[in-house]
Amino acid sequence: PQQRRKLQLPGVCLDAADARQGAGRAGRDIRVLRPPETVGDLYVFREALHEHGPGQGAVVGAVCRRTGRDVIIKTRARRFAAGGERAWRSLLVRMLNLDSHSHVIRLTEVLEDERHYHVVMERCSGGELFDLLRSGADV
Repeated sequence: PQQRRKLQLPGVCLDAADARQGAGRAGRDIRVLRPPETVGDLYVFREALHEHGPGQGAVVGAVCRRTGRDVIIKTRARRFAAGGERAWRSLLVRMLNLDSHSHVIRLTEVLEDERHYHVVMERCSGGELFDLLRSGADV
């Protein structure tokens, strides 16, 4: 039997075969925003959920202007060490093309502008999982 390789990046581990699944069907890719188009043209920002640090990026709650759906947008600065941006882009494209699953948050799209990547994903209701686990409630 063929041995399955793992794709590993900090905080992420994908089976290489799983990462390839779906790539041929949808062929989704990172959408490049050309000035004057901005993320704010596509999404209404609601609340800041997390700040990574000055100039590094943030996590915000937003609403899609087109569909009205609640989303989370994780913004990350494009400043990377040599070779890091290529790996990051490759990972994002693979994640965009993974098969969906009812127990996994889906990436809606990935946007790129001159300074940042904006990872848009569906928003789960019910509050923070960490807070639920910390409360000791049955899961």
